[in-house]
Amino acid sequence: MERRAQRGLFRNWSSQTKKQGRFIQEIQEMFDVIGSEDSVSYRDVIAASGKKEIYTYTPRGDLLCLPVRSTVLDFAFRVHTEVGHTCLGAMIQNKRLPAEHLLKDGDMVRIIRADKLIRFDQEILGLCKTPRSRGELAKGFRIRRRKVTKEVGYSMLKQELLRYGIPFDVLENEDLPALLDHYSIEFLDELYVKIGEGRLRLRDVIENIKIRLFGGESPLVMPTGAFNKIELTTLDPVSVKLSSCCRPNPSAKDNCALLTEKGLSVHYKKCERFLKLNFQREDAVDISWRTRETNIRKKQVLYVLRATRKEIMDVIAGAPEEMEMEGLQILSSYSQSQPAWELTFKASNLYILQKIIRHFDKSNIPFEFYLDC
Repeated sequence: MERRAQRGLFRNWSSQTKKQGRFIQEIQEMFDVIGSEDSVSYRDVIAASGKKEIYTYTPRGDLLCLPVRSTVLDFAFRVHTEVGHTCLGAMIQNKRLPAEHLLKDGDMVRIIRADKLIRFDQEILGLCKTPRSRGELAKGFRIRRRKVTKEVGYSMLKQELLRYGIPFDVLENEDLPALLDHYSIEFLDELYVKIGEGRLRLRDVIENIKIRLFGGESPLVMPTGAFNKIELTTLDPVSVKLSSCCRPNPSAKDNCALLTEKGLSVHYKKCERFLKLNFQREDAVDISWRTRETNIRKKQVLYVLRATRKEIMDVIAGAPEEMEMEGLQILSSYSQSQPAWELTFKASNLYILQKIIRHFDKSNIPFEFYLDC
């Protein structure tokens, strides 16, 4: 009976080999992640513990056991947290493979690292299998999101206090700790984050500031009408979601955003779906971008619906010199003389992209373009 018991999930606890230390370390890592990350639950631990494993190796021959269908990034985080955060990909059998590549049993993996932290796309979170990699990725996404929501919350609170005629330096009042304690937070930055995520109603915060820090009254009446305004320098999809219902153009001046815990949900102001939503003025903001400071990381694809070979070549030849053309190919054709085209290019920032799109607008060639962040 004792021997049977030792064959269960925790059989390695009774082992006198190196497996015991490794097993206990992995369990500790799992529970450390659960204690610090909302994205990983105890169910992940149970699921991870019951998965079949593959055996992979470091270049030094060290064995790393991972769940089946683990990625290169899972391997990197198993080696070390810093290795995971700087993982560009790996060399396996003399082939360079991306971080999302699925590992096979017996793979010898040499991680390729960047000099600085990698800004991973959210999609890779769904590919990773180990709680450690999922937890570390989720933490990185949250840090990126909080940076934006803190800026948004700060800007909104400052503008709203001005609307009520309350000076912003009221937040330096000695009674500020009592206000923060009311919301069960310790630092003023946390207040900004909660406002920026829509977890605290701005009107409620203003009322509490007015009562606790400004003698209970404000010089001006409650404002109505226009949204508060924010200006960003990022299109990071972790914190900025361009709505699929209206596909807003970030370079335009008629966009607004709803505050959510997952980031800003950006809509075109006249979007039918947006206009049907029930929300208060304080729940939304007018949003714009500083185009020259807003970098674009990904390649962009523009679809020309129909154009002759000469027309497309003339348009490309006259495009802004900052457009870095990556490729051009025929997709399908309405006729042999006017086929559809797919143009792939790079633009380093939103200002340059704006110039490129304006150039195609002036060409009178029918095209479709949706920004890929």
